[in-house]
Amino acid sequence: MLSRNEKPFVLHLDSVLSSEECDELISLSRSRLQPSRVVDTGSGGERAGSGRTSRSMAFRFREIELVERIEMRIAELTGYPAENGEGLQILNYGLGEEYRPHFDFFPPHMVNADKGGQRVGTFLIYLNDVAEGGESVFSKAGLSIVPKKGSAIYFHYANEQGQLDRLSVHSSLPVKKGEKWAAAKWIRERNIYQSY
Repeated sequence: MLSRNEKPFVLHLDSVLSSEECDELISLSRSRLQPSRVVDTGSGGERAGSGRTSRSMAFRFREIELVERIEMRIAELTGYPAENGEGLQILNYGLGEEYRPHFDFFPPHMVNADKGGQRVGTFLIYLNDVAEGGESVFSKAGLSIVPKKGSAIYFHYANEQGQLDRLSVHSSLPVKKGEKWAAAKWIRERNIYQSY
């Protein structure tokens, strides 16, 4: 563990993935990237967002052996079952691309109890070293984390009482040189995949 912050709860972990695992995720996802989207808080649908200029793709749950292995590793590190996690999403930020300050949890009126409920945590793995820029910033906590290949941050923002931590607002600063690759796993309260 590189560092731990309590409010908001942010763990900074080293060597979560090997260099080879990072390279393989990038290679497998490159041809499947699409412009990243955001959730529309009015309709609940997805739309392009001016504050999110990356490209992304999502693997299906346990799509391939590498993804399943990473999902199990994240489950061990967070204590949440792999089934509580959304599909592993790969993010690519080119020069000048960013994700402006935002929350990862859903507005309470948009939480779908049939699909795992509220998001409670995010596990973000850096898949490359960024030449310049691309830091993950938690402005309310004064935290700035420089992407390092294979390292990760895990932050938690909802408790069992449904209370949401607004200190968890965060952003991905613009890439100033090179590009940024990351893998994100959003964790829900309950199993997403079970049928009721």
